[in-house]
Amino acid sequence: MVSQERITFDPETHTYTLDGHEAPSVTEITRFLHYKAEYADKESRDRAARRGTAIHELTELIDYGEQVEVPTELRGYIQAWENFKRDYRVKITAIESVVGGYITHFHVWELCGTVDRFAEIEGKFGIIDIKTGTKVNKIALQAQLNAYRMLAYEGLDMFMLGVYLKNDGTYTVYEVPKDDELVENLLTLHHKERSSRERWKITV
Repeated sequence: MVSQERITFDPETHTYTLDGHEAPSVTEITRFLHYKAEYADKESRDRAARRGTAIHELTELIDYGEQVEVPTELRGYIQAWENFKRDYRVKITAIESVVGGYITHFHVWELCGTVDRFAEIEGKFGIIDIKTGTKVNKIALQAQLNAYRMLAYEGLDMFMLGVYLKNDGTYTVYEVPKDDELVENLLTLHHKERSSRERWKITV
């Protein structure tokens, strides 16, 4: 992992820059793995996105020790997060951490992302990603968390957990296996697509 001083992030455009060069994000390279949207209409998709953003912001404030007023419709999700932390005896070590670095495959490529939580569970260090959707895309989750691991502490034996929060206060935990090749293949596909777009770009 490179130092955070070498990475900038623009939240408005969700753009990362690494060593002065714009770098693709983990979200960007995993786009190939997302299947048909679970919500058929744009209004439902937008509503789900706003809900997910609100839940992430609330859990972040709570984990920083802030006192927050949780809207009634989100209390189940927040309770689910609290239940998970209690049940697994989670010790949060870092919140919303920007990570970046270089992935070496056929080429050396930049990649950046933001990790929801670094944490310790039973003395072991790892990554936790918070999810609020109703459907589980396990392959996309696997790619996402492995990319974070490779950027943060490549070579370290870490746990990688996706925690799906539900509005009834329950949660489901998915343990992700190590898979460097998946991330490398997605980066290759991303750059091939970008090169193809550049090749066929018409300048007027």
